[in-house]
Amino acid sequence: MDIDSVWERLHKKSELNVGVGLECREWLGGVNKDGYGVLKVKINDQYKVVSAHRLAYWVFIGHCDTVGYDASHLCHNKKCIRIDHISMEPTHINQSRKHCSNEGRCFTHHGYLDCLFPCKSVFIIYTNMHY
Repeated sequence: MDIDSVWERLHKKSELNVGVGLECREWLGGVNKDGYGVLKVKINDQYKVVSAHRLAYWVFIGHCDTVGYDASHLCHNKKCIRIDHISMEPTHINQSRKHCSNEGRCFTHHGYLDCLFPCKSVFIIYTNMHY
């Protein structure tokens, strides 16, 4: 797998979406039944379907041992492939993020990054305003 060509392909099949308030880079290619971006890549002379956000992480961070870890969307956008919106973490932490998404706020994940929500940045801008 040629890293440069994969990165170029990820970039060509995605676009910056500022409408959600977080500037997610959304995957425009195929999606699986759960709504996550997927694409087919050749690895060791075999074609495999992989998740777009996990592949983006591998390409940008470098292939690392991620067995037993999920590629969590901190932004809760299943199509997002923006690297700083993705965190490799144990499944139980990834699953706990569903509660945050349902409630619209982060309940903190001790030792892991907080969830990203548009209202958080709006609140920060609002509280820093001078009257």
